[in-house]
Amino acid sequence: MRMTSGFTVTMIMLFAAIGAGAAMRAPEPDAASQARAQKLIDEVFKDDSSRHSPADREALATKMFQQAGRSSDMVERFVLLLNARDLAAEAGSAALANKAIDEITNSYSVEPLAMRETALTTATRAAKTPKAAKEAADAWLLLAQQALAGGDVRAASRAITQAKGLASVSHDPAAAAAARALEKALRDAKASEAEYDAAIKKLQEHPDDPEANLVAGRILCFERNDLKAGLALLAKCADPAIRGTVASELGALPPAHPDAAGMVAMADGWWSAAAGQHEAAKTAFQSRAAYWYWRAIPQLTGLRQAQAAKRLVEIDAALPSETAGWEVLKAPAVFKDSVWAFPDGGGRIFCTTPAADRIGVRRTSLTAGFDFYPDSDWGGCRLNFGADTAAMPASFVSFWSSHPLSIHHSEDGPAIAESGANVPAPGKWHSALIHIEAGVITVVLDGDFFFSTADEALTPRGFLSMQGNRGKVRGLHWR
Repeated sequence: MRMTSGFTVTMIMLFAAIGAGAAMRAPEPDAASQARAQKLIDEVFKDDSSRHSPADREALATKMFQQAGRSSDMVERFVLLLNARDLAAEAGSAALANKAIDEITNSYSVEPLAMRETALTTATRAAKTPKAAKEAADAWLLLAQQALAGGDVRAASRAITQAKGLASVSHDPAAAAAARALEKALRDAKASEAEYDAAIKKLQEHPDDPEANLVAGRILCFERNDLKAGLALLAKCADPAIRGTVASELGALPPAHPDAAGMVAMADGWWSAAAGQHEAAKTAFQSRAAYWYWRAIPQLTGLRQAQAAKRLVEIDAALPSETAGWEVLKAPAVFKDSVWAFPDGGGRIFCTTPAADRIGVRRTSLTAGFDFYPDSDWGGCRLNFGADTAAMPASFVSFWSSHPLSIHHSEDGPAIAESGANVPAPGKWHSALIHIEAGVITVVLDGDFFFSTADEALTPRGFLSMQGNRGKVRGLHWR
């Protein structure tokens, strides 16, 4: 069953995004070094700093943000980004303040939630237009997602409240819908927290209790991103299939690099373990099975590859996905009876949720699925997955009937890879499932493995959109 918001799957994705690259971040510069850098910045931007209108403050914030991007001095860059953050917030530009904070938290070991909440509070007070209110709503939605991923339900609750109010002011139905979905995720998070606390309390009295170890281990692994600690608890559960898979997982922790046989064995283990579990555990185990199947499938052959593809399709149908929020960007594109039709001349639609996509935050992975129906040899569609804005050219994968599947970095750029095999012929519905992670894109088409290629520039970032011509598309969803 698909739904607009899937708490466990979303939290797994967001935890991965928050944790990626943490070990590579620089420490926050000391106060004395920051003061010296600030003195230099004050001198260089003295004339700009004398102007105080919101437009002037935002212009100066943009200049400092751009200067930070050109700077190789880590102290200078840090202080420039701090200035850009504060100036943007004072000008009511939540989007620019958020971009500065993203750069800070991606490069330096700082606590992101408190920094983001402080800046957004300032930006919200300064937001005087519907556009500024819309930007602030998106930014609060992103903060709510990150707070939920980090287990801070109080910060998430405050952020959702702010987002709801701003969505009302800006008359933004997509933001309002996203806030409602996050409210449900917040309720789920509170229930999960209560379940975890009860399990930990029981383990304090009975450390080997199988059910308590299963509950606490599952939540640590798949909701709190503490894989090593969670696996240690899952190893004490009563299910021998889970214990065996956990043993393999412990052996596959970095710096180990499991081969295809090892990866598919772990995927099979989680697949089997999911059977008979209640919803939260089943979703978690299926997600982990998909994690390993996507990594293994390009290296498999024959029936094992066919089985992995079949299971990925079944998992995709079972896991919660985001499905709402698609709007026309370029006509002609007509939505009727749950189907987007693209007549001759083509059209384009883009997703308006979730907030992370609207802001342009990088994901660590993206799985997207849809059905397409080409009307002729040049009928078909493409999925754009690398845009910073809805209208900006993006990395994309193209499905045109009677032509090889191709992958591009930009609107006008040549194909960086082609499948070598034609996409199935026109005149019938076809089903595509795409997974992008760590510079690898893998496609399952009509239930079979179709194509995989690697390129470091393949990054699922920002707005998702689809383009079509002489055909139809339905069932668009992603996670």
